[in-house]
Amino acid sequence: MDADMPLALLDATKTKARHRSEGRYWDYKERLPLDTKFSAAEFAKDVLAFHNTEGGVIIVGISNQYVVRGISSSNVLDSKETLDKIRRYVGGYFDIFQDSIELPKNRRLWLIFIPKYSDGPRSAAESGPVGRKAKPVFVKGDYFYRQGDEVKRCQNEADIERIFLGFSTEHLNAYNYQIDERYYRLLNPGCDKFVGRKEKIGEIKDALLGSRHPVIALDGPGGVGKTELAIQVVRELYDDKTYMFIASVSAKSKVWAGGIRAKKPQFAGLHELLSEIAQIFPEVSGPQDLDSAKKALVTVMRDTPGLILIDNLEGIDDPNVLRFISRETPDPVKVLITSRTNKNTGSLTIPVTEMTAEEAHSLLTTELERLGYFLSEKDGVHFDAILSVASGVPLAIKWAAQIAAERRSLRAASSILRGAGSGKEELLSFCFATMHESLSATAKDAARLIPYLSSEWKPTTLSVALDLSLEAVKSVVHEISDSGIIYTDNDRGGYTVLPLTRDFLFGKWNENSASRQKVNERFDEAFASDPGEGFLLDWPEQRRGEHLLERAHDKVRAGDHETALKLTRLAQTWLADPRLRFLEGRILFEMNKRDAGLVHMRQAMGDDIANSTLKGDEVLFFADALFSYGGRTTEKEALDAVSAGIQKSALPSESLVARVVECCIQRRDYKFLGTLLPKLNDDRVLLKALDHMRGLLDDGTFLFTCAPGEAGAFQPVEVRPR
Repeated sequence: MDADMPLALLDATKTKARHRSEGRYWDYKERLPLDTKFSAAEFAKDVLAFHNTEGGVIIVGISNQYVVRGISSSNVLDSKETLDKIRRYVGGYFDIFQDSIELPKNRRLWLIFIPKYSDGPRSAAESGPVGRKAKPVFVKGDYFYRQGDEVKRCQNEADIERIFLGFSTEHLNAYNYQIDERYYRLLNPGCDKFVGRKEKIGEIKDALLGSRHPVIALDGPGGVGKTELAIQVVRELYDDKTYMFIASVSAKSKVWAGGIRAKKPQFAGLHELLSEIAQIFPEVSGPQDLDSAKKALVTVMRDTPGLILIDNLEGIDDPNVLRFISRETPDPVKVLITSRTNKNTGSLTIPVTEMTAEEAHSLLTTELERLGYFLSEKDGVHFDAILSVASGVPLAIKWAAQIAAERRSLRAASSILRGAGSGKEELLSFCFATMHESLSATAKDAARLIPYLSSEWKPTTLSVALDLSLEAVKSVVHEISDSGIIYTDNDRGGYTVLPLTRDFLFGKWNENSASRQKVNERFDEAFASDPGEGFLLDWPEQRRGEHLLERAHDKVRAGDHETALKLTRLAQTWLADPRLRFLEGRILFEMNKRDAGLVHMRQAMGDDIANSTLKGDEVLFFADALFSYGGRTTEKEALDAVSAGIQKSALPSESLVARVVECCIQRRDYKFLGTLLPKLNDDRVLLKALDHMRGLLDDGTFLFTCAPGEAGAFQPVEVRPR
């Protein structure tokens, strides 16, 4: 005993503690009974917490009021006796040492010194006894640390990373277990208090219990809380005694702990998966080859209502695993999986997106309180800024709370979350890189355009930017939606994207200079606007539409119908003009999509505005299309279109006039010919029409008269049957 120790701990009378508080390095206890499993388990938590932090001393014999009461000498155990009481929980050899301070009346202060670890933190080697609410004091694999005068359980990877500072965590499993017993193994949650998601929990339970789908998949980006949500659902189903067995496994190979950290997944292939599941069944024992292991497991599960939770399935590429999940798991066993990407297991998919504003507010408040950060009045604006940027992503909210607690500044946390430093980039990569990398090359190009095009990110714009057909673009957008990067709104036809996802994609857009150059070249070529006028997408919408209408006409004249169609459809997103509808129909007709083309042109012709805005040549094109493809039922409509085109001072082609003549003669509509021919103001076309009429009416049943016109030209003045 150091002679200064009593002076450092006690006042001169040895009746009161000199330090009227407990702290990071010391803890007062009035008594230390270790004769029950509960008291031993609680003491083991204290020892592990000191061991995993900076070490410290437990002083037995001082009350909560810091009065020195001491304990009898008979209650002071030696080091071996002390360790024997907690060895099952702390595991194997543990280095502590003890001393005591003599007090009057044969009383002593019992000092138990716990040094800081030298070979890495230590977790609970065995689950503690079951206490209130049928929950154990702690579970095997739990880590504890000391924060101020409190013992804290590591709730998430950031907590574990803190105590493992300087040591590798790669040997750790991604999760330990909250429940680990025969027929039931439940993953340990990363939080003491689950916040929100009541409606989503109900939706998942309904899918598991009320649908015929054997596989239910929770899909969504990293960080939105799929794992915590699944763990909570499984825990509630366990409490309700819904299933006769529950097996939980995790394939998580990386976690977020203030940065991306590698973890050891529990399985990578089918044999490992089967071995993990089999551990809950006492009927299945001993090493087996793959086929035997599968047969034994399927046999024991068959006809038994059970649940298998498989976390982080996106990290698994073994097709045997996917086949076992989707085809070989016996009825009525249900499988609940979490994944950032669609693994094609034939599952009923439930998307997990961001929290509601109320849930996010509650989570940030809860996390700050847990970490010992108390809000001040000046923190309000920074609190709101964090919620705005985090956009309901639980991981971002928890990371911000962690930064605030470590730096004792919510303002610093807000600044880092809003910034673009390496920490923010790493968070974005953790959340979204897996989904991005699962996309095809074309889908990646399209996804990176989301922040660049902003509200103009839609199939029509993408078809120009990527030089793809509209049908191909729609397929790409569907792929991006399936990946979870965007959420489509089928009711309104739009999409939503999380602000954090947008930040991630903006970084990808800036990284790829070659892609940027190609996109801008395609826009420049398609739009052909004056460089001095700026980027067309920055123009007012009316002006954009008018410009693209003219560009589309240019492309039609040049025979580039594919580009013309893209420009026309893009212009229609900004300008509701029947001229664009008519032009789209004309392009489709010339591309041999005649039915669709006629539908579009007919709709435009039926618009009152179109009657005044369409040019005569366009109306005559419609007439020609009706004659060439519409059949006998559209002849009257075609004749009316010819008349309307000529009234707009357009000159029909010789072939169109010939069709009109043939149609009128077949219909014996001589009156229409008598009205039409005088309006032809081109001698060559008129004479061709007359010659064609003579050829058709060589039986002498047709009479027409002509009068001299200007410059000796002939102008028909009457056409009638004899």
